[in-house]
Amino acid sequence: MSHNIPFSGTPPAPSPPLKLCANGFAARFLPITGIALTEQAMGHDGAARVTSLGQMWSVRVSSNGSEGSYLNMWREVVITEKLVPDLAKLNGEMVAGASAETDGDETDRLILLEFKARIADPDGVLSSWNDTSRFCKWYGVTCGRRHRRVTVLDLSSKQLSGVVLSHTGNMSFLRKVYLQNNSFCSGIPSRFGLLFRLQKSALDKNSFSGQIPSSLSHCSNLLLLNLGYNILDGNLPTELSSLSKLHILVLQVNNLTGDIPPSFGNLSSLRVFTTTINNLTSRIPETLGRVLALTEVGGEESDRLALLEFKARIVDPGGVLSSWNDTSHVCGWYGVTCGRRHRRVTVLDLNSSKLIGIVPPHIGNLSFLRKVYLKNNSFHSEIPPQFGRLFRLQTLSLNNNSLSGQIPSNLSHCFNLLILSLGFNMLEGNLPAELGSLSKLQILVLEVNSLTGNIPLTFGNLSSLQIFGTAMNNLVGTIPETLGRLRNLITLSLGSNKFVGTIPISIFNISTLKKIWAGENQLEGSLPSDLGFTLPNLEEIGLSDNHLGGPIPESISNASNLAKIQIGTNNFIGKVPSFSKMRGLSWLEIGGNNLGSQQLADLDFLCSLTNSTVLYTLGAGDNAFGGPIPDCIGNLSITLWRFVLCANHIYGTLPSRIGNLINLEILAMWSNNISGNIPSEIGNLTKMKRMDLSQNNFSGQIPELIGNLRMLTELVLYGNSLRGSIPSSLGNCQNLLLLDLSTNDLSGNIPPKIVGLSSLSIYLNLSRNGLTGSLPREVGNLKNLGELRLDGNKLSQQIPSSIGSCLSMERLYLHDNFFEGPLPSTMGSMTGLQVLNVSNNRLSGHIPEFLGYLNLKNLSLSYNDFEGALPTRGVFRNIISTSVVGNEKLCGGMPDFQLPKCDYKESKRTRISGTAKILISTVSTLVGLACVISLLYFFWFRNSKKVSAASASCSSEDGLLHVSYYNLLKATCGFSSTNLLGVDT
Repeated sequence: MSHNIPFSGTPPAPSPPLKLCANGFAARFLPITGIALTEQAMGHDGAARVTSLGQMWSVRVSSNGSEGSYLNMWREVVITEKLVPDLAKLNGEMVAGASAETDGDETDRLILLEFKARIADPDGVLSSWNDTSRFCKWYGVTCGRRHRRVTVLDLSSKQLSGVVLSHTGNMSFLRKVYLQNNSFCSGIPSRFGLLFRLQKSALDKNSFSGQIPSSLSHCSNLLLLNLGYNILDGNLPTELSSLSKLHILVLQVNNLTGDIPPSFGNLSSLRVFTTTINNLTSRIPETLGRVLALTEVGGEESDRLALLEFKARIVDPGGVLSSWNDTSHVCGWYGVTCGRRHRRVTVLDLNSSKLIGIVPPHIGNLSFLRKVYLKNNSFHSEIPPQFGRLFRLQTLSLNNNSLSGQIPSNLSHCFNLLILSLGFNMLEGNLPAELGSLSKLQILVLEVNSLTGNIPLTFGNLSSLQIFGTAMNNLVGTIPETLGRLRNLITLSLGSNKFVGTIPISIFNISTLKKIWAGENQLEGSLPSDLGFTLPNLEEIGLSDNHLGGPIPESISNASNLAKIQIGTNNFIGKVPSFSKMRGLSWLEIGGNNLGSQQLADLDFLCSLTNSTVLYTLGAGDNAFGGPIPDCIGNLSITLWRFVLCANHIYGTLPSRIGNLINLEILAMWSNNISGNIPSEIGNLTKMKRMDLSQNNFSGQIPELIGNLRMLTELVLYGNSLRGSIPSSLGNCQNLLLLDLSTNDLSGNIPPKIVGLSSLSIYLNLSRNGLTGSLPREVGNLKNLGELRLDGNKLSQQIPSSIGSCLSMERLYLHDNFFEGPLPSTMGSMTGLQVLNVSNNRLSGHIPEFLGYLNLKNLSLSYNDFEGALPTRGVFRNIISTSVVGNEKLCGGMPDFQLPKCDYKESKRTRISGTAKILISTVSTLVGLACVISLLYFFWFRNSKKVSAASASCSSEDGLLHVSYYNLLKATCGFSSTNLLGVDT
């Protein structure tokens, strides 16, 4: 019998006197008196020499040794013994032979045989484990040279299955155990903690379950502990933190829960620590930062598996991930960048790769990731919270996908994060207040989502923040005053939310601010008068669509770096300050306020803009500006693209120098009091696309040079006093979608080139003028037109049948003209027609039945000369949608129309009488022809007889036949030329 005893500390309390072992045998606890063990009592082979003193408890187990023997002393006491049949005899021999030492190698042999007996070995790799050879020569077993005890057990990847029994912990000389990549199950034996010489334990890629034994902390020489790829659960034992020599701790791919103990920071020799794919919570303890080395053995395999799992969860229509396979190293895969030294994945860049699917949680296993770029794809589902494990992460860019759910609050664990871009997704819920702890964060972009709630006050702690964007969400409440503490802020974008209250004055004191956007909210108050001084670096200010009021601060003139000013649709009042110092101003939008006072000099600020050499858009409509447009507009930058002065009180003429703005594409000056001619120089604006000068007092003719605007898509001149004919040169504007010349004094015919513009698709409105003549048949070219208004003119003749080609027509207004004749039958093909008004014309005939088969919602046929029965289908069933008043010859129809009943009998007689007349005329003609032929034959035959008789008798003096005039007249039907003889026909 041998006693192998490692020492430390004082003995714990004795165990109960009896317990039931796993194999069903009773274990007896025997008191042993008068025995003390000291390190000096240890022999060179580690066997204990029992001396004296003290009291201890020993456990004696069944004779098969399945549980071994245990002395409950300072740390562990292992007493091994040979198998004997009598448990009572063992009890006596233990005390008697305590000072004697038996062979430990026999113990190792028996343990290995028991190990073999409890597992399945389909390939027979353990066939050498038998009594025909010494166990040191058994497969997978290595013994020490001196003491011939088992020091290494290597059975990795041998397809073994079964349980590893606890008595394996009795092989006290074991230094290395390699059992990885098998199918061992059940728990990890707690008695592994007895192996105080153990240096390496690789149990990964099995099916071990249960908790990690805290007794492993007794293996004080442990260098490597690999328990990954099992189904272990429970918390991480804090006791493991005492393993000061541990280099590698691998726990990945299990079901571990709880926190990583902060005491793990005491693992001073640790170089590898992996816990990926578990259910661990909270953040990684900062204490680990002082022990983790820069290299991680086996980490490449973890990265490879994580990326392959990533690939398996997505659809890759472009095949950009085709290189992600086993034929090449992970660092050579598309979009993957590795560190030069440790060869771990540091960058994953798959921007704009047309990828579809979910971002799997395995991405949290890429523990060396510093930058993730997945924007401009079609990832959906939630942002995996496992991102919170990536404590090295610096950039996370997921914008422009379809990600949903809430923003994981544990992203706050990524304490090195510099850029977090989650914009243009479908994220919802509140902004996590925990993100306020990211003191290194420089860019936070959350715009264009469905986020709700308030901006957390903690965001004021983001001391490094430079860009903060939450535009186009559903955020509510007030803008926190704490944002004023962000002294490094450059861009603040809060537009298109539901913020209320005032803009905190502290924000206007952030001197680093270059861009502030808070438009489309419900903000109120006024701008600080010293804005131009407190924000000297301001380049863009966007506060449109709020309830801000007061004057535009005069000091804004000092903000010489301003490039964009958008403060439209508010309640600003008063005089507009000078912009002469803003040479880089490109965008000025002040429309929709109450600026100006209808005074002569209201528009003088336009002249200060002549210094802005890159001015692109100028919007000052819908204000209270008065006075004339100054001539200096001709000196505005030729870069001007949009010029809006609509809905003011401007008077005077439109300066001819407007023709200098050769790059102008949008000109809107409607609803003013501008008078005089439209200057012909407007023909210089050849890039013009949309021009609206409606509702003014323009007079004279439409300039013929307007035809030079060949890029024009919309021309609106209605509500003026323009006269003369419509210039046919408008037919050159082949891109016109909308043309409105209504409510003027235009005259003459409609130019065929105008109604022949096939590009017209929105509407063509020439109503309320004095146009004459017919509607040109070229109207049939308007195949894409949705609405045609020609009402209120003097057009005449029939509606051309070509109008039936306008298949896209939805609304047709031809009322208040002089059209005549029937409605063309071709109109039956206008299946998209919803509104038809032809009232107050001279149309006649029957109302066509096909109108009842169209999808008409409104039909007006009033005050024409229609006759006959009113149809009863479709729109004719609804008196509200159909008007036929003023047609005196109509009858029938639905009762609600209150028309007289149609007299069907009289109508029938009339039709029969007409038929009879035709038949009589035909018969009479035929009878008359027969009569003439009969008379001709009769006289020819009679004349022949008389000539023959005269020749025979010669009784006549001259030989001529004497016929009276009456007879000739009658016989020749009034000397008809058809009866002449001897005449060529």
